[in-house]
Amino acid sequence: MLNEEVVGEFFLAYQQHAYQRMHALLSREVHFADFAFNIKGGRVFAMWQWFCLPDKNRPPVAISWFGDIRAESDIISARYRVAYTYGAARHPIDYEIQARSR
Repeated sequence: MLNEEVVGEFFLAYQQHAYQRMHALLSREVHFADFAFNIKGGRVFAMWQWFCLPDKNRPPVAISWFGDIRAESDIISARYRVAYTYGAARHPIDYEIQARSR
């Protein structure tokens, strides 16, 4: 499978909240970093599972779309849109993410 296909499968699994499929597509040495997280390995797996499962305070993160998956050298980029509620007041959050992976 090409890297772009792996990334597409990952986001499809995320959109379907299929965290076990997402985990199967990740390396055990995975590293994830953004404005809120800088984590590795099992903590990354736990984060994706947390995003995919509802709890008493919130539904899972919704992925309304993903696409624009491109390979440039050893970096794969993709864009996707997430929506969720935040905090006790359940403020709606909705934004687009530009992701890069190796």
